[in-house]
Amino acid sequence: MSDITINGYIVHDHDGVIHGYGATSNEAWADMLITMQNANIEMLDEYADTSGKCGSWVFESDLVVAPATAALLQLVVDAGGNCSWGRIGRVACTVDEELA
Repeated sequence: MSDITINGYIVHDHDGVIHGYGATSNEAWADMLITMQNANIEMLDEYADTSGKCGSWVFESDLVVAPATAALLQLVVDAGGNCSWGRIGRVACTVDEELA
């Protein structure tokens, strides 16, 4: 396994879709909030009553912030957040980096 360097952060859901990225975890979270707002997806806290909810929504707790490599961040810029990616330890990376 090669050395892996953290160059930023991503925010992803449990299906692996990346919804935000940034140089810091706060920037990644802010980017995700803009993405959700632009997609008209409402962010809900864990205790929100969803029984009468219509439209698209997601629990904040269903999203994960993870450190990421420069290559993965560039892949998200180039291809969008619905891309294949992996992990080396706790760091999100491209599949090529994971297999190297």
